Amino acid sequence: MYGASLMFFTDEDSVIQKVEVKRYSKNELVSKFSFCIGSELIVKPLNKQKLKNRDRRVRILGFIEKNHNRVRVRYLDTNRNGIVDIDDLDAIE
Repeated sequence: MYGASLMFFTDEDSVIQKVEVKRYSKNELVSKFSFCIGSELIVKPLNKQKLKNRDRRVRILGFIEKNHNRVRVRYLDTNRNGIVDIDDLDAIE
């Protein structure tokens, strides 16, 4: 069982400024990090069968309005835009 706990921090206008993420695998804390728009992260899903975009570095461009579990990103290797689930992201070591 994989999952993530998300905590959103907003400003006075209810615009998301920062997100804290705690990623869990089998009810054990795997990683904990926070990010904001402009942060560089790596796509590293906990589910081993999720192979698409694995180990690609991304820069956060914004949050999806309708679904707050996804973010709009720019892949740093190709400069193309895409959408990624927040629980598939991890901090760069």
